[in-house]
Amino acid sequence: MRSSLSIEQHLESCDKELAGHYLTLRRELGSVQSRWCSRWPEGNDHGPDHVERVLEYLDALVGPTPVSSGKLSEFELYLAMIAVVAHDIGILHGREGHAKKSAEIIERVAKENKFLLASEWTPLLESIIVCHSSSANIDAECPHPLKRKIGKHSIRPRVVAALVRLADELDEDYRRAQKWQQNIIAPPKASEPYWRFCQRIRGIQVEDPGGDIAFQVAFENGDFAEDHVAPGETFLQFFATKIAKINRERAKVMTYLGDDFMRKRLRIELVDPKWSQRGRFIPPFDFNDQMGANERAEADAAKLYLTMLLDHIPRPELLPPPPPIVTPIRVPEVTSPPAPGTTKAQDVQPRGMASISWLHLSDLHQGMDGQAWLWPNLRECPSAWQQAI
Repeated sequence: MRSSLSIEQHLESCDKELAGHYLTLRRELGSVQSRWCSRWPEGNDHGPDHVERVLEYLDALVGPTPVSSGKLSEFELYLAMIAVVAHDIGILHGREGHAKKSAEIIERVAKENKFLLASEWTPLLESIIVCHSSSANIDAECPHPLKRKIGKHSIRPRVVAALVRLADELDEDYRRAQKWQQNIIAPPKASEPYWRFCQRIRGIQVEDPGGDIAFQVAFENGDFAEDHVAPGETFLQFFATKIAKINRERAKVMTYLGDDFMRKRLRIELVDPKWSQRGRFIPPFDFNDQMGANERAEADAAKLYLTMLLDHIPRPELLPPPPPIVTPIRVPEVTSPPAPGTTKAQDVQPRGMASISWLHLSDLHQGMDGQAWLWPNLRECPSAWQQAI
């Protein structure tokens, strides 16, 4: 497998042995996961493409040279990348509890491949994998010292766990739930709003440390309907709630990461040109740390964002109807036949010009049965026309 991500190339330049172990595990686990995840039709993508995108977000979060810049040790980068590769392999057993199942599977893999995963490393890797679930408590799952030494390697387990969790949380754009895939898989109705959520996100921009994470969103007309897509929720309510939950995860993991990886806010930008063409500027909405401090703050942030959406976006059903289209019709001028003995075109003199500047829909009824109800001038129009000719 050829290294393509900056962090893969960087790990190889820093520690060829760890890089070789990583690439082997990625290749072997990926071939198994492609079969396992294809058997799970619920929810959205948790397969190899998801793993590839989470690695891309990890790359964006840590930067192209995290080891040489002193942000991570080579062993921390290695464990983070292996944890991303293995974090969803437990999906074979269903979504519920899949993080712990993934950790159990990597433990079995380590026992059978001791040359790839040392037994001293495996407990750390298992803890990091378990922590990718939003229901996991990083402090409880990583009760290790803030910094540990294993052989020649240094590691901060909670920092690595926080990076993996945030990278996984960010894979929410349209690539994770493409419409043609949804049509083939036909997921249960309960999964539909999750697919729809991803389909509305055009892209996610991870800015440099100290900046923001920007979700670029494009809604569709049907998103403003009042019908419920989840128990007690319209789609916009569902969308706002899920965005607020992602921000809470961002705020939570930032407490472990520090300035080297700090992203201060989650910004939502509406990028669909349909709205700007109507002369309405939709301002970006920023979710900050206070909005993700706890469940109550998360719920309040979702309501605030929903209120902003409804205040600024004109609903299609409330827009004025477009003006009627009137197409002018030109009738060519009527000429007399050439007089005997004349052959040149300039000798043909027009008898007059007749034109109609517009056509009424009722004119189309001329010559049809049952037109007695039409106004006299409309009924007499054909004979008048013939006289003019």
